[in-house]
Amino acid sequence: MNKLVNIRTYTIGFVGPCGRTFADLTDMVSARGNIFVRMTSLISLSAGVVGAKPKIDRLFVDVDGLGGIESIIDDLLDLRRYLPKLPVVLISSEFSRDEFDLTRVSICDCSLKAPLTCETVDYAITQSRMNNMVWVKKNFESLEHVEPNSDDGAFDLHLFACIGVATVAGMLAGLICLLETRSWLYATGAYIIAGQVSIWSLILLTVAKAKSALNLRQDVKTRSTFLGAKK
Repeated sequence: MNKLVNIRTYTIGFVGPCGRTFADLTDMVSARGNIFVRMTSLISLSAGVVGAKPKIDRLFVDVDGLGGIESIIDDLLDLRRYLPKLPVVLISSEFSRDEFDLTRVSICDCSLKAPLTCETVDYAITQSRMNNMVWVKKNFESLEHVEPNSDDGAFDLHLFACIGVATVAGMLAGLICLLETRSWLYATGAYIIAGQVSIWSLILLTVAKAKSALNLRQDVKTRSTFLGAKK
């Protein structure tokens, strides 16, 4: 494979302890004229920056120094959610080889096997941006062109059931009020109020459950994809 040489200068962020990976990466990045910045943590990057433009051009993460992939996968998913356009490169001695394709695109754009070399770092800086552009385009297109599926039918069924339950609740409330007050005005008011409260409560509950189920399926799919690639 013909590797490209990085000829531009970038601001490179790094998350991890001040160990060998940090020292090697500092020398390699600085030797090319890039600015090297050590970040506090993955959480500090994603917290409170929804839609914000990051101050770094690339982010390298020392997976081993942060306790292994299982310790940071949730933080990586959050980072991907809040800063999707930030190219991320993972570094670990546990990786079987360098990956410059879309193998782990759910959580990063490239992954490097430690110890590092100048050639792989240069190529990761270039290729991570290209992979990130592909991932962002695919991700946004999937959100804009949502196809109908079985979940839509299930949601419609739940919504129809909510309307039915709210109608029955309103009728019961109106009947009880009519028997107690002997007033059709109060009975009508009770019917309307009880029906509205019931239907909106049930609709909000249904929407919350649907979103929770969707997030769970996406999380499971992401973890399964990554663990499968790791093997």
